[in-house]
Amino acid sequence: NGGAALWIYAGGEVVVDGGEFAATNGTQGTSGPGVINNSGKLTINGGKFTTPNSGCYAVINEGETTINGGDFSGWRGVIAADKGTLTINGGKFTKSSDAASSYCVYSGGGKVVINAGEFNAPAKVFCVDTAATNGTITVKSGVKVNGTALTADVNLTAGQSH
Repeated sequence: NGGAALWIYAGGEVVVDGGEFAATNGTQGTSGPGVINNSGKLTINGGKFTTPNSGCYAVINEGETTINGGDFSGWRGVIAADKGTLTINGGKFTKSSDAASSYCVYSGGGKVVINAGEFNAPAKVFCVDTAATNGTITVKSGVKVNGTALTADVNLTAGQSH
């Protein structure tokens, strides 16, 4: 299955309350799986999710994903929403690369709403692909970005980053 630790098919539903998950193949891009490939319904309440190399993502989301907590880290991309919806209500998200093409949370066409959490990255933290006409990222005030809480909501659409 391309290295994904969890693969949820359309119609499936999974709840993760803890554990450690790592991608076994670190060369997948946004069209391939990272640690999680979700086409169903996924709720993450905790756990550790790591990706070892460039181009590997913690969540490739085409279904409905809700993250309430957990520790997500990756060298390049940490969370990717290609389609579907991604709601983040908490957790820690860290990417270590400062490459211009890397980001902490990415929308390639999906709808992302970030209500709470900590996001750390040396370069782009949030990014919506330029071709993602339906892609959005909404980050609520109070969310911590590189140690500082946002004082206003951030709303990103195609081609925008923060």
